[in-house]
Amino acid sequence: MIMEVRIQLDEKDMKSAQALSGISDPAALVLHVLREYVQFRSRQEILGMEGSDPEAKAPPRRKPPEFRNEEPRTDPNA
Repeated sequence: MIMEVRIQLDEKDMKSAQALSGISDPAALVLHVLREYVQFRSRQEILGMEGSDPEAKAPPRRKPPEFRNEEPRTDPNA
């Protein structure tokens, strides 16, 4: 679905955006910027979900014995 919208933009902002993006067509530039904004906000929302579960428990942090840099334990009674 295509939506036609009339907007007024600052010429200086348009020139800066065109220079940064390499997109010279104003309609294509506005569409590109809108899509970039939606992607950016979506990423921010996903990042904001980190740690949002108050019931979550941290996973165990110890490495399994085969990955530790320590001598194998010996029986002191042997």
